[in-house]
Amino acid sequence: MDKLEKLKEEIKEETYLSEYMDLKKASLDIPYLHSKYLQKCEGQRMLSSMVEDQVNILYLKKRMYYLGKADPDTYKAKPLDNTILKSDVDMWIKADDEYINLTQKLKFEQSILKILEETVARISRHSFYINNYVDLLKFENGID
Repeated sequence: MDKLEKLKEEIKEETYLSEYMDLKKASLDIPYLHSKYLQKCEGQRMLSSMVEDQVNILYLKKRMYYLGKADPDTYKAKPLDNTILKSDVDMWIKADDEYINLTQKLKFEQSILKILEETVARISRHSFYINNYVDLLKFENGID
């Protein structure tokens, strides 16, 4: 199971609320879950930021390469067989396999960050959901 699917499964197991669960335990678990996923979110935010920095560094290296301004050793290892107009450099960078792979990694890490941010927000609302359910039970049982 990949990282994303494993995270989704973990979130589903730990944050699911149902009418059959112990509401006291669910209520007491809220601070723990909030803290746990907030820490994961911060770690993921740092990881996403680092990958974004790597993308920016790679973009600069690729720009220098395609403009013909890179180190001569770079061209020995990977010759540039085309004459590229300055206006076309961005198009060539976006089509570069190494750049594509790194930007896909960034998008993946950002999608995990978004899931974690949404999970933290949902956990923050758990007490509201539990309170609404308790109110519903009171109403159904005629308790004021």
